[in-house]
Amino acid sequence: MGSAIQGINPVAEEVTLKIGPLTIAFPPGSFQNTSPAHWTFMAVINGVTLTAAIQLTAPNQYIFGVTAQNVSLLGIQTPVTVALNFGNDGCGTTQAVHF
Repeated sequence: MGSAIQGINPVAEEVTLKIGPLTIAFPPGSFQNTSPAHWTFMAVINGVTLTAAIQLTAPNQYIFGVTAQNVSLLGIQTPVTVALNFGNDGCGTTQAVHF
């Protein structure tokens, strides 16, 4: 995460996940705070079953995981850039080789 970020609030902020040309926007209120420093999301959007989780691992350090069922990633060349944003805070990018 960038040094200007003072923590996240996925319950109140839009969370945006970008996988190459694919963008998934989780509107504010989508994530539920299931325990201190742990948030989850489960829903079906346009026929795609999405499950996501965010967990605090250390001060200002988080892990994010997402699974999607019934979505096609055909045509997306690897490696692909994966980016995660909370509100207007860019939290980081990584390269994915396998889906």
